[in-house]
Amino acid sequence: MQRRSFISSGLTLAAASFFPWSARAEGSDVLLWALNAHRQDIGIAPLFPEPALTKMSQQQAFYMHKISRATHIGPGGSDPIERGVRSGYEGRILGEALAESVEGARDTLKLWMGHDQTRAVLLDSEAREVGLSCIGDPRVGPVHWDLVLGA
Repeated sequence: MQRRSFISSGLTLAAASFFPWSARAEGSDVLLWALNAHRQDIGIAPLFPEPALTKMSQQQAFYMHKISRATHIGPGGSDPIERGVRSGYEGRILGEALAESVEGARDTLKLWMGHDQTRAVLLDSEAREVGLSCIGDPRVGPVHWDLVLGA
């Protein structure tokens, strides 16, 4: 199987339905645990799931999976800040990290941490809330990841 990965992030951008074919059980919980462990190791407060950000993240991950590519542009041309407002998030969107990958949760986090702009989003010391979702099955194609941080 050919391996491919795509990542993206935006410092000023932003981004629970159950999908039976979702990688969520293995993915987002493991990635959030590993990210929080790293944040705590370097003295940054952990992130806590926030329902509106989670809804936003799920919708964007599903959309990216549907169109088979990672993008900060959502349905109808929406940007992460617009999607945050529509999801009912009352805080400030700090950033969004995306990935299209056949890698697992830990490898996706390593991929994100290997890029300066994405790492800056994940380690933003103002961030306290997170929405994190992954949709797909790496046995049959890429998993689409969406992580949104808020304060």
